[in-house]
Amino acid sequence: MMYMKSPKDVAYFIAEGHARDASPSSSANPPPPFHMMAFKGRLSTMQIQDLAAFVLAADGYLVPSEGSVAKGSEVSLKFGCESCHGVGGSGGVLNPKSFTGTVPGWIGPDFNDLTRNRLEFGEWVLDGRSAGMKKNRAASFFLNRATLQMPSFRGVLAEQDVGNLWAYILWLRSKPASPETKNDSTP
Repeated sequence: MMYMKSPKDVAYFIAEGHARDASPSSSANPPPPFHMMAFKGRLSTMQIQDLAAFVLAADGYLVPSEGSVAKGSEVSLKFGCESCHGVGGSGGVLNPKSFTGTVPGWIGPDFNDLTRNRLEFGEWVLDGRSAGMKKNRAASFFLNRATLQMPSFRGVLAEQDVGNLWAYILWLRSKPASPETKNDSTP
């Protein structure tokens, strides 16, 4: 991201294989010291935008630099939360024998089905599942047999860490599609 000025620049780089201003004379924003294959014509505009969104999420480019959201992002990185819940909480990581076959993301509809509020979220993080899921025999059946299971972070994470992680997830869930890339036919 140090070579890109905006999310739109990332999509342009993916499409064209070079930065918009690739002149070596620009010392404020020098061109990348590498070239990349241009994906325009190989991928659709939507696929390029999706790939750019993935790159931005994986890089943490859009996460605020301070405050509880930033601290929550740091907790997620430190403890590898997104290795199971997907980059930026996008979900989709395969989880054989689970109810849906994937680990639930934070930004999809599964999150609302599993976590109704901050208290229930804290139960998942600290105990590996919510009290409601522990009582539900059908849910317990699928949770127990799933290949990947939510670990318990009790004694590892402080209550403030859980609160910051909650703030990060709420922030991720509040992000609408970027107006820069929405309905834009050219990256």
